[in-house]
Parts: sequence; C-alpha cells; structure tokens
Amino acid sequence: MEFIELHVSDFNNIKNILETNDDTTVTMVGSSKVGITIMNEDASTELFIASYYPKNLVIRRISVHNRRKGIFTKVLDELKKIAKENGFKRITVQSVIAREMAKCCIKNGLKVDSNYMYPFKPLEGIQIGCAYVLEVQ
Repeated sequence: MEFIELHVSDFNNIKNILETNDDTTVTMVGSSKVGITIMNEDASTELFIASYYPKNLVIRRISVHNRRKGIFTKVLDELKKIAKENGFKRITVQSVIAREMAKCCIKNGLKVDSNYMYPFKPLEGIQIGCAYVLEVQ
C-alpha cells in the first residue's frame, strides 16, 4: 500500500495562517511521514492532517478559537496547493458532526462522501455525521 509522505515544511504557511488569524502561537507536534499535528498550548486551536491511501489528504480534526473569520477557507486553500504539489487526488474532512463545519465544507465546494456516513439524519437540510470530500484539480 502506497501513501504520500507528508513534510513538515509544506505546512509552514498553514501554521502562519492559524497564528495570524486565530491570535495564538502554535507548534507542530507529533509530526510523522503520514501525519501532522499543529496545535496551541491549550488545544483551543488544532489541526490534525493525515495522508491516507489512496492519495487522500485527510483533515482528521480542525478546531479554532476565533470562528467566522474564514480560517477554514484559508487553511483549505493552502491544503489544495499542498495536495496538488504532492500528488493527492482528494481532500477529505473526516467525521463532520457539527452543522457549522458542514456548512463550511459545502461553502468551500466539498461534497458528502456517501461511503463514509454515520446514522445521523440531516439537520435542517445539512448532512452531518459524515465525511466531506473535494477532488483535487
């Protein structure tokens, strides 16, 4: 099984986005060839990224203290660049259970991955309890 190796240096712009827009200092901890964790001291800002087979860049968790500032959109834009440069075919936001996050995914062009759903009913027309995916162009 092949996976695409992640490099800490590819995530410096995301680190800067989080620090600048969430008014915090973050560090990259737990970095490996298949996973990068970026978080602040109290874990109010955190981003877990993983490389999954086949060629899938996965946001396993994202949490920011300052919401509604476009931080997710900025992070996703940077992840699109990283994905394209490194040969990923898709970006997945895993386990979306918050309506607010589902709306961010939809706003940014991600679609529900019908292969990865929990038994949640749509909430006010928004599907939660699933993964959202974006094909990398």
